[in-house]
Amino acid sequence: MIKQFILCLFLTCFSVVSLAKPAETTCPVASNFDIIIDTQSVRLIEQNSELKIFPNGKMALNQRNVTSDRVIQQKAAAFQTYLRKELPAFLLLSDQQLANIYQVFISAIDKRLGNDSRLIQYIDRLNTRLKAILDAAIYHQDEQLIFNHQKFNAIKHDGEDIAKRIFTTATLDSLIHFNIFKNYSAIKTIAGEEWKAQKPALKIFNQQVCDLMADINTQYNLLRAEID
Repeated sequence: MIKQFILCLFLTCFSVVSLAKPAETTCPVASNFDIIIDTQSVRLIEQNSELKIFPNGKMALNQRNVTSDRVIQQKAAAFQTYLRKELPAFLLLSDQQLANIYQVFISAIDKRLGNDSRLIQYIDRLNTRLKAILDAAIYHQDEQLIFNHQKFNAIKHDGEDIAKRIFTTATLDSLIHFNIFKNYSAIKTIAGEEWKAQKPALKIFNQQVCDLMADINTQYNLLRAEID
C-alpha cells in the first residue's frame, strides 16, 4: 500500500502519458482500529469498543477491567511491547522512504533539466503534501504516538489524487512556457530509469508494511477472541 502511494505519486507526476509500469497488487490488509500509545498504556479503538492494554498485560475493555489468566496477560503484554517497538519504526521508515524517493527524483531532474527547472517547484509541493498525508496517518502528539486507521487506509487514494492534480498544473505550466516537449523527453527517461532503480527496495518496503499490518491484525483478533 505505502509503496504504491510513494511510487505512484512521483511517477504520476512525471508522466505525460502512462509512463509508469502497471501497478502491482496492493496489500489486501486494511486496519480496522486506531492505536494510541503512551507511557501508561496502549489503546486499540474500534468504532464501538476500546481495548486498553497496560505494560503488565492487564487490560480494560470499554473502561471495565478484564479478568484474564496469566497466559493471556503475557500475550497482551507481549502485544503492547510489539506495538511500542514496531509502530515508531514504521513511522521512521516511511519518512525515510519518502525522503529518499524525493531526493532521487530531484537529482534526476537537476541532471537532465538543470536546477532551474520549474518541475522542481512542483516536486517540492508534491513532497510537502505527501508528507502531510503520512503525518495524518501516524504521528506524535502530546507524548503519544497515534495511528489513524482511516487515514492510513486512504493513503494510496489520497496520494494519487494529489499527484494527479499537481501533475495537471505542472503540464499546463509547461505549455504556457513552451517547454512541454523538452520536459516530456526528460520526464520519460527519468520515469523509466528511476522506476527500475527504485522498484526492488520499494517492493521490499511494501511487503514489510503489509506484513506489519497483517501481524497487528492477527494478534489483536486473537487477543479479542480470548477475552470476549
